[in-house]
Amino acid sequence: MIVYIFLNTLYLSLPTGHGNCASLNNCTCEEGWYGDNCGTPSCEEVSDCSGQGLCVDVNECECNPGFDGLMCEEDISEIENTYTPTFNQSQYYATVLENLPTGAPVINISANDSDPGRNGEVSYSIASDAFAIDVNTGQISTRVMFDFESETQPKEYTLIAVAEDGGLPVKSSTAEMIIMVGDANDNCPVINDIESNLEVTSDVPIGSTIARVLATDADAGMNSELSYDFHQPSDTISNIFDITDGSILTKADVLPAGEYNIQVLISDKGDIPCSTQTQVMLTVLEALESEPTEAGPTSSSMTSTTATPTPTPILPTSTPTPVKVTTVSTTQSNPTTPSHPYTSQTSTEKQTTAGTSSSMTPTTKLTTMQKPPTTLTAAEPASSVTPTTKVTTAQKPPTTLTAAGKLVFSDISDTHYHSSTPMSCIGKFGKK
Repeated sequence: MIVYIFLNTLYLSLPTGHGNCASLNNCTCEEGWYGDNCGTPSCEEVSDCSGQGLCVDVNECECNPGFDGLMCEEDISEIENTYTPTFNQSQYYATVLENLPTGAPVINISANDSDPGRNGEVSYSIASDAFAIDVNTGQISTRVMFDFESETQPKEYTLIAVAEDGGLPVKSSTAEMIIMVGDANDNCPVINDIESNLEVTSDVPIGSTIARVLATDADAGMNSELSYDFHQPSDTISNIFDITDGSILTKADVLPAGEYNIQVLISDKGDIPCSTQTQVMLTVLEALESEPTEAGPTSSSMTSTTATPTPTPILPTSTPTPVKVTTVSTTQSNPTTPSHPYTSQTSTEKQTTAGTSSSMTPTTKLTTMQKPPTTLTAAEPASSVTPTTKVTTAQKPPTTLTAAGKLVFSDISDTHYHSSTPMSCIGKFGKK
């Protein structure tokens, strides 16, 4: 308690800039100021504001409502307050950059009142924790320091400014202010990652990406846009490498073998650019030459020598096989020829060989016979068939019937031959 009283007494005795400390708790005040700490102005020359106002400075009064004049001696309550203060704009727009110190000016607003005297005097006010306004001039200033990248501070403020006159009753008007927090280029590029193929061969194709530098900038707009370049590159690096959007590319047919320290400079595009530097270590290895190999035979140079087997005729067995023999015959009446149980007709036969057929007289009769075993022999192919007379006996049919030619029965049925040489079978039709 004693300490509190002492500190309070010490505070009250501290000079306010309007006097000098002569001794403990004793101040020598400047003219026009008085009090323990020289903090109270004197309005003696203005009759202490006639008791109708407040002395705010030496011989300066702030009159109460309804009073006006240098000494607040005028009663204006009977004077009509005709006009209302009017802002010269209905809306105001301004931008305040981040990182500005407290008290930095932002924008000045203004309103006019056409009434005379105090009725036409305008004062200003706003309700904001982030901005302040000068009551008399309308100057807006900052009360805090802004950070554009902050997640807790707004990037836009909407304020309502009030302009009041000094009449009685008071008249007022409002205007809207929109203040944006602008981004200052207070962030430099930050390297996020370096994707690098640290070893490449000297024969890597032109345009190959051998490394990639990834960076970001926390600022906005042009302050966040980045450019990449080599930093003080040697002639060799400039001749064989290029960099685009953080990608390091090859631009030479053959890269000289060796180790390369590539310095990369990343800069933003702010009015005053901020840059970051990094390096990429790269090793170029000599490409291995492939040894020539002896070419083996290809499919186009290889010739097939597979022999084609000669087809062999297939001979029938001696077992009797039912064979269909189709004869084409034209019946002719012959009274001199005796009747026979097997044939009493003259027929014109049709023979079909491999690829050969003879023209026949239209047929009117089909005969199917059962034939005995016979032997197949090779003979000249028959080119034509001579009409023959078929004769049978009461016992066993003969193997051949002769007339103008000889007919030999064959037991070959549905046999296929695979030979490039045409073959004939006397077993069907032919000379014996």
